[in-house]
Amino acid sequence: EGEIIQSSPGSTTNVDAWEKFHQGMLALLTYSPDEVNRSRRLLREAIELDPEYIDARVYLAWTYWQDSRSLYTPDHDVNLATCRKIVDELNTMGASTADTKHLDAATLLLERRHDEALEVARTAVPMGPSKMFGFTPSALVFLYSGDVKTALEVLRTTVRMYPYTPSDTIFTISYSLCLAGELNEAVDTAEEYMRRVPTDLFAYTLLAIAYMFSGATNRARETISRFRKSYPTYTLANFAHHEPFRNKVDLQRVTQALREAGLPE
Repeated sequence: EGEIIQSSPGSTTNVDAWEKFHQGMLALLTYSPDEVNRSRRLLREAIELDPEYIDARVYLAWTYWQDSRSLYTPDHDVNLATCRKIVDELNTMGASTADTKHLDAATLLLERRHDEALEVARTAVPMGPSKMFGFTPSALVFLYSGDVKTALEVLRTTVRMYPYTPSDTIFTISYSLCLAGELNEAVDTAEEYMRRVPTDLFAYTLLAIAYMFSGATNRARETISRFRKSYPTYTLANFAHHEPFRNKVDLQRVTQALREAGLPE
């Protein structure tokens, strides 16, 4: 009842919808293909119970964003288009919360619309954190657009605000530290992300990159060897396809690290 009474913009007063939403979030944050699909089902059920539940619509879009980025399915373009459709519907509804802005920025990023993504990210950050990811979605925009310094500043704001740092924040901090050359902390945070979310394929690629950048070649190769047992068809081309770096040199740095670690072309 306390959660409902103090519901923030975008929430619901329907307890059953609220419960479905949080069940969906727990499923989404595992980043395994089956659980992302389960999350999508639960969030749709929440929306059926309360069609005005903005948060449920936002995180339904995130399930398609996740599939589009991760290439869990061959329908990359379809998933991204579905995510964009939901974002546009939210904008048409007049929904303007921190969550909707962070989502819009991250969607523009996957669409490789970097200038627009940066503009929306700069609007999103002053509005506050998203409910589940903190400022991480907008930090991704800064990271992939080449502004690693701002990405780290935004991410560290999330760390200060949350008693328990979101796993997505840990991931993005580590990736940013790799590119910034702060390699000891990059390895530590990559290992922490792997402990938290071992079902995420990016946990393996991130850890391998951090190891390679820090000179721990054998550990990187061991990581990719384990990765290939879980994702035998995943290739370097798959990885490059979903990394929306504006600066091609950054993309070349991380793909070369994975190539040397043993990820096949």
